[in-house]
Amino acid sequence: MRFVLLFAPLLALTACNGDGDGTEDEPEITGVGHFESEADGPDGLTLPLSIWYPANPTESDDLASYAFGLNGTAYDDAPAAEGTFPIIVVSHGNGGARHAGATIYEQWAEGGYVVVSMDHIGNTYTDSPSQSEWVDIYIRRPGDIGASYQAAVSLSDSDDSPISGIVDAETVILAGHSTGGASVVLASGGTLDKATVLAACAGSQLSGDACTIAADTEGDTISLAPTGMPTPVANIAMAPLNSPLFSSNLDMGGATLVIVGTRDNVTPSRTNATPMYDTMPSPKALVTLQEANHYVFATVCQIPGLGALLADVADQCVDDAYMSEDEAVAATGQIGLEFLDLHVKAKTEADVSATASGFDVTFESE
Repeated sequence: MRFVLLFAPLLALTACNGDGDGTEDEPEITGVGHFESEADGPDGLTLPLSIWYPANPTESDDLASYAFGLNGTAYDDAPAAEGTFPIIVVSHGNGGARHAGATIYEQWAEGGYVVVSMDHIGNTYTDSPSQSEWVDIYIRRPGDIGASYQAAVSLSDSDDSPISGIVDAETVILAGHSTGGASVVLASGGTLDKATVLAACAGSQLSGDACTIAADTEGDTISLAPTGMPTPVANIAMAPLNSPLFSSNLDMGGATLVIVGTRDNVTPSRTNATPMYDTMPSPKALVTLQEANHYVFATVCQIPGLGALLADVADQCVDDAYMSEDEAVAATGQIGLEFLDLHVKAKTEADVSATASGFDVTFESE
């Protein structure tokens, strides 16, 4: 085990939300519930949703089965736990899908959070968008996040939903992998630099929605944060994609946890997560999974046959030189929960550094 504490312990940071002392009675949670729904997304699109939530399953409930042949530990439509719970809205990576990373989301749900993951239409594993189409999707993604949040709140307000009455609509967390990490930055208040966008449009590197929005925007920055959603109290960015269009200061809302792997050749942390992390406001923390690659956050090793299609995925799943997906998923789930318990639930006993020390990671915080 390697554990490096580079800055002050995260425990010393001030919690971002609430003034609780962690003494309130915890609701009984014995498992995870799951169901599928939809959201009315931007541009008239319908976004498929997967929702995981704290539950108390019964013997008659059926285990959930996801896309790609993935089997979960959640139970379909299981009785929800009593109480209200913060909401985590998840944005998948480029060419991903809402079920990618389900094992992580199940951990977060069992830890006391309602987790909502959407498909970004036109940017899932079945799609091959052109460059201009991809840019338009990139610009639309924060709106997908906002629409998914609003759909979950409406389901909580409904009397016949599995999550009826359990969503704390004012306590929002955003999480995302790869391109989804960039989407989290933008949805949480990070901005694009208007001059850079306009220069790219003038040079024909960009076209479409990005150029239209830039031309109609006053000021020096472009905000894509969705309306109708509170400023997030926390963010989790997993192997986030950087962008030359970002403003120099990523003035995001809430505390941010960035998690990366040292064997990531898709979004290497040196050119992606690290410069982003340096410009994010405190409180923030950076967890580096030793010998983990880019795809561990999408739990691809659980997908039957996928490793045979992608060589780097196959290596991750069978080569002992990589951190195993099981360990990476456990680290992401448990460290993420401890971070949220500190900054969202204001639990005085939360100790992120101690949790991180149980895994092969390096850790720093500000």
